[in-house]
Amino acid sequence: MLSTSTLPERPLIIGAIGDLIVDTILPGLMAQSAAEAERNFGGLYQSTVDGLNSSLTLTLNNTQGAPPGLVISSFISNSTDVLATGVVPNRLVPTIADAATGKVAFRAVTQADAPKAQLGPLSAIARLSWIGAGVGTYGNLDTGLIVFDIDANGRAIAANPLAFRVKLNRIEE
Repeated sequence: MLSTSTLPERPLIIGAIGDLIVDTILPGLMAQSAAEAERNFGGLYQSTVDGLNSSLTLTLNNTQGAPPGLVISSFISNSTDVLATGVVPNRLVPTIADAATGKVAFRAVTQADAPKAQLGPLSAIARLSWIGAGVGTYGNLDTGLIVFDIDANGRAIAANPLAFRVKLNRIEE
């Protein structure tokens, strides 16, 4: 008689148990993470400089099958719709956190929606978000890098899109 530790099906059984755990726990963790991201970073950020029409709106990505996280749903810089120019991608991913200074940075990447069909190995590499991260610059600063000022509770109080050289204060609704 074979013991359970020598059964050839053992890897399949372990895999099935792992899948069950992940399928049960992961959706709850993803939902909690989304709620925290929206609470801590989502909303409207505006310039407080008189006459400067600059604002940034961050929302939760709700596209079915899309990567989780925040997206830039609106970005106006000095009356110009930045998203319409294609200069800044619209999906944000966390990149740097510095608790000592109260700053957290996010990078804008291109994969905002559900993944598209891949053509082959080279096209798959070219479609990876990290390939183009930091490529777009203005004045030697990354157009997709946004540094947030964080309060003691971990909530963003201001957004600083570095290449645009503007501080946008969070507007509480």
